[in-house]
Amino acid sequence: MDLQSLSSKAMLDLDFELRQEHRQFVLDTLAQNDLLPALRGSWRYGDFHLSRVDGFSLSDLDLVIPGLSPASRKMIQYKLQKDLARLFPLKVSIHSADSLLTMSLADSFILNIGEFIAKTRMVKIGDASYDHTVAKISLLLLRTYPEERYSEVACRIGTLEALSALAVKLGGETKFSSDAATQLLKSPSAASSIALEFLERCVLEPAGEDFVKSLRNRLNLCASIQPWLRQYLIRKMKIG
Repeated sequence: MDLQSLSSKAMLDLDFELRQEHRQFVLDTLAQNDLLPALRGSWRYGDFHLSRVDGFSLSDLDLVIPGLSPASRKMIQYKLQKDLARLFPLKVSIHSADSLLTMSLADSFILNIGEFIAKTRMVKIGDASYDHTVAKISLLLLRTYPEERYSEVACRIGTLEALSALAVKLGGETKFSSDAATQLLKSPSAASSIALEFLERCVLEPAGEDFVKSLRNRLNLCASIQPWLRQYLIRKMKIG
């Protein structure tokens, strides 16, 4: 199956008109606040989550704005979330530096697993947000270079499970089972040691405290992750 056919198959359940409408509203809102150049992440690249069921998004709006005081950051977040709520609720995350640009691929994998633990510790297995996070992190852990996007990963691997993960990440589907994750992360074209560790220690069973603590130690050894980001994630993982 060629790349074009594969991409089309993955996009069958997406409402492109709705996605374009929502993305344009986000871009216009940022432009009105003179913040469009600050946009990063999936809303910049167009691979944000948008549920075809209810039109809500599980993707944060990520901005990079250096030099803000805590009070200014909260004020901008509040204003943007209020402006965006005219169409749909969207969480705004504002970072002081573009930390991902200087992060090695290996260190980003450790960060991705920490992000999974932080996001799913209070979420029930089977919830749409849980399946979305499994699909998203699975694709991130299968990147071959830091800038590789979700659709590029899925199309390069080329399996039905990879396409299903992409569809869940984008919001066209809601279910990404542990069986699908196993097929994806163990497939010959995808398998890697970090992906298999994620599967065995986080997906097939809930991440245990011993694993979470070991991940904290590994995070502290990731030299390309800025200290503030390491500590921020460790706090979100709710470990001592």
